[in-house]
Amino acid sequence: MKILPICSLIGSGFISMATAADNPVDLGAVDIINKSATTTATNDDNSKASTAYESFDPENSGLSVVNQKGINKVSAGGIDTSELLKILPFVQMDEDRNRVNQANEQSIRPSNFSISGGNYYDNNIMIDGIGVNSVMDVAADTNPSSVNNVAGQTAQTLYVDPSLLESIEVFDSNVSAKYGNFVGGAVNMNLRKPKEVFSVGFAAGIQNDSMKNYIYSDEFKDDIDNNPPPEFIKYNTAISVDIPFTEKFKTLWSYSRSVSEVDYDMDDAYGGLSFTNGDTSENFMLKAVYQFSDTLDAEAQVSYSPYTSGYDRTNAINSHVDSNSTGLSTYFKLSGINGDMDWEAKLAYTLSDTSRKAASYNYVWPSNYADWCSRKSCTDGSFGNLDQKQKDYTASFTGHLPLWEGDISFGTDLTRVEASKIRDQDSYSYNYYKKVPGATNEFVCAIDDDACKEKLAILNRRSIYQAYDAEVNLNSLALWTEYQRQFGNINLRTGLRYDHENFLSNHNISPRITANWEFYDEMFLTVGANRYYTNSMLAYAIRSQMPDDITDYRDINADGTVGDWYEYRRVRNTDYGTSDLKTPYSDELTAAITLPTPLEGSVRLKAVYRWNRDLFAKEKLVDFNTSEGSPKVNNYYVLNNDGATDYRGISLEWAGHYQDHHFNANINWSQTKTVGNATSYDSQIDPSEDSTTYVYYKGQLITKTELYDIEKAQNFAAPVKAFFSWSTDWFSERLSTTARMNYRGKYTSLSDSGENMPVDGSNYDIYERTDRKAFTSVDFNASYRLAQIAGNWARVDIKLSNLFNDLPHTKASSSMPYQQGRSYWLYLKYDY
Repeated sequence: MKILPICSLIGSGFISMATAADNPVDLGAVDIINKSATTTATNDDNSKASTAYESFDPENSGLSVVNQKGINKVSAGGIDTSELLKILPFVQMDEDRNRVNQANEQSIRPSNFSISGGNYYDNNIMIDGIGVNSVMDVAADTNPSSVNNVAGQTAQTLYVDPSLLESIEVFDSNVSAKYGNFVGGAVNMNLRKPKEVFSVGFAAGIQNDSMKNYIYSDEFKDDIDNNPPPEFIKYNTAISVDIPFTEKFKTLWSYSRSVSEVDYDMDDAYGGLSFTNGDTSENFMLKAVYQFSDTLDAEAQVSYSPYTSGYDRTNAINSHVDSNSTGLSTYFKLSGINGDMDWEAKLAYTLSDTSRKAASYNYVWPSNYADWCSRKSCTDGSFGNLDQKQKDYTASFTGHLPLWEGDISFGTDLTRVEASKIRDQDSYSYNYYKKVPGATNEFVCAIDDDACKEKLAILNRRSIYQAYDAEVNLNSLALWTEYQRQFGNINLRTGLRYDHENFLSNHNISPRITANWEFYDEMFLTVGANRYYTNSMLAYAIRSQMPDDITDYRDINADGTVGDWYEYRRVRNTDYGTSDLKTPYSDELTAAITLPTPLEGSVRLKAVYRWNRDLFAKEKLVDFNTSEGSPKVNNYYVLNNDGATDYRGISLEWAGHYQDHHFNANINWSQTKTVGNATSYDSQIDPSEDSTTYVYYKGQLITKTELYDIEKAQNFAAPVKAFFSWSTDWFSERLSTTARMNYRGKYTSLSDSGENMPVDGSNYDIYERTDRKAFTSVDFNASYRLAQIAGNWARVDIKLSNLFNDLPHTKASSSMPYQQGRSYWLYLKYDY
């Protein structure tokens, strides 16, 4: 594996951003502000000890904040901003992110996560208050060789480098009426503002396969020799420049680049040659703030995040796919004070481009007519280009003023979403090998017939994936108000939110109420009752506009002549109806007790109960049309509101500090009950079928309905999790360390074993329990100041994960037997 010089990765993209404005305004005397030559101050505060996260606000019992220092302390390396949330008690990460395979090593996209039992696509993810949520088909098959879906679609449409974050706000319960469009939680990533003085920051990090241990369980020890672990390299570089032109006008310019390169091997039947694929994520950002007066400020930002990913099937030729997950976000904001009211107005535009480039043909040939393959059947090609875009236009206003011995807040949001998915040309997939009809005869094929091989063999069946241009537009309106007032020792906050969009055309009203009682000095009881409605999802509307799948055949005559293609079958299996659908919602009850503790700390016991109802699921319908052109019975699907989940979560949290020693700890127990198997909007629910379909489990036949009840009763897939961190400084702050412990309890699930059990002449699917043992990971971050240059420190950071090399008990197989052991990232950083 080659290792490229890190410094060469910065590129020319950062320099190209510095262009002058076409219509400059009068900013007064321009004077770049710099530090005094005699100053000893540094920009290295982020290397000092701090708490991992902040919480314990009795008025906002559902809010946790990971600040800039905490981000550096809990980051495991790389650019996965979602990974920073795993330290919070009501956040559950996608366990599959830790599976050891080449695809996981290659991907540098943010991980999926769940908040308070909601699905990973049911969160409202914001950057500087601007929503970056996908309305596309994020739950679909995202294998790069998928026929109809783009690889790498995530619920988040714009990726940012963690080095740019000022803080991350996570709302897991008791959420203000200001925030909507979720039944999980809300996450707001605040990017840092320009500094008051001229500053330059640089960071470069690296990890490769020699910096990661691969371990395995005893059951796979015989599979190790024939399955070497992935070979890879990843590197990050980031540079930022703060330029305050005047005391009133300040700017921040930044560029970051992250790259992964992973080695692959073609299957032996395809030559066994090695090749390299990788992902590249970049982020260009310009942020500017201008103070017009003491009562009026302006802020503008442009963030562009191109993401590209390469893929080749190891059992096909000409199968290369280039996938994009590119995002753009820009906004202009005015904030000010008018009398007693402070206000903020914002205009924003975001773009998400998740497209792919791939060959528009796919052939499956027998090996005797494919000299590049020795298998029985050999594949050549892919399934065509897809162009998928989402554009969001948003205008918002918020205000706040004192009223009636309390405070009232209010706001509105207007949003237009334009979603489109295009296949620019028909794509064809050929198979069904046909031999020459006679010993001396040859096929008579057209000159441009690529499905005829040397006139000796022909492919006479094809699937046609027709070109289409699907587009759905959505307009939405949100109005909200909130009133907060103190009544003696009780602080009461009541809110109401109204949402309407023209796709489902529902009028949704969300009451929010929370009361905070200081029953003793610095001791608080907080209770809340709230309703939340989910964000918009247009995947089903896009699917409804996609054309039918067509299967063609052609006949071969006795004299070898080839007939014309004719339609054999037309299948419509993506017809998602949207009539009379309700908007999925969640009702919540929550309570928290917050108490002071020694070490200047706080402890909190919190419970969250959620009832998620009217969730989207799919229902199978049968088309008995046997007319010409559709001679067989077809199944298709419509959308319904039959999905439902119940969530219960209890957490105990503590934070405190002693001198330079900072501590965080939490433990969480949670349980999610799912009705049927509705794990996403792509899940099929058929109560009548579930109650009459039998499976084999633990020596007896039971219905699927009974199986789901057992799963709920046994608390499957609801682990206990815990977190502890200790951060401190050593040697006069020359060395800063953070030790973290993450515990995941035993994880048990039910799954189809893939085997059948014959009972009384019929075969039944065998379901079995799958146990994942408890796993404790001890992680360690250290930052050491190497040298002081021009009054500022250059430092080296090391980020160690799974320090004691424990087995994570994640999913493994005989073909990919490894699990992640000890690993580390190495960084060099300097701030001037």
